[in-house]
Amino acid sequence: MVSAYVRYLSPTWGVVAALLGGFLFLETFATPFHRQFYVPDPRISYPYTADSIPDARLAVYACVVPCVLIVLATATQYLRSSRDQKQRIVHLANVSCLALALALGLNGFVTEFIKVKVGRPRPDFLDRCGLSPKSPVPGLYTVADCTAPYGEKALQDGFKSFPSGHSSFAWCGMNFLNLWISGHYRLYTGRSGFSVSKLVPLGPALVALHICISRSQDYKHDALDITCGSLLGLAASWWSYRQFFPSVADDSSDLPLVPAQEPVLPV
Repeated sequence: MVSAYVRYLSPTWGVVAALLGGFLFLETFATPFHRQFYVPDPRISYPYTADSIPDARLAVYACVVPCVLIVLATATQYLRSSRDQKQRIVHLANVSCLALALALGLNGFVTEFIKVKVGRPRPDFLDRCGLSPKSPVPGLYTVADCTAPYGEKALQDGFKSFPSGHSSFAWCGMNFLNLWISGHYRLYTGRSGFSVSKLVPLGPALVALHICISRSQDYKHDALDITCGSLLGLAASWWSYRQFFPSVADDSSDLPLVPAQEPVLPV
């Protein structure tokens, strides 16, 4: 029965694997477009600083936290449910994690693809570049004029300003969590007016905003980068969620659209 259930969802997991593989390939091996830049240009003259929220911590916020909270919520429901309901809850947990993974994979691939193709210099690019003392000023320059004082990797990453990957991943993971909480606990169905429970999604939204603001404070992105990255993450999470779940305002918002076809998991 387990093998049949795995085969049932494996095509979608295959799509997720392909998207994540494409994202990792672009992140690791693709060289961004080297757009020419002008000196002096105050928009790219900020200092190079360390990330307030490194990539590893971003992965925890955007990927691990939503997944763990979803699993804990469904596990709690599983322990309190009858035997007949356990099958449905296991399927709910599987579909929820699949939808989250699809959202993150799609968001990562599209974000990195745009970054590589656009090649927009970051606000701290000139510091990363370290123009050769022999270069005349002012004028238009290319990457060949850079000495890369922080290393080649930092220099290449300096051409990946648009859109903000931190912002897109933050809003992708946190908005998916918002949608899942709102739908699973039916916060917007059959209720009119204000209730305290409707403030619960504010928590993930504040986390995403904190990450976005940090990218401006670290001089890694400007407002356009952050705004477009945020919109991309919101779009990816909403699209993926709606492939597997109805609207949060639907009377059946807590039930996945993907049926638990027989045979289901043996629980």
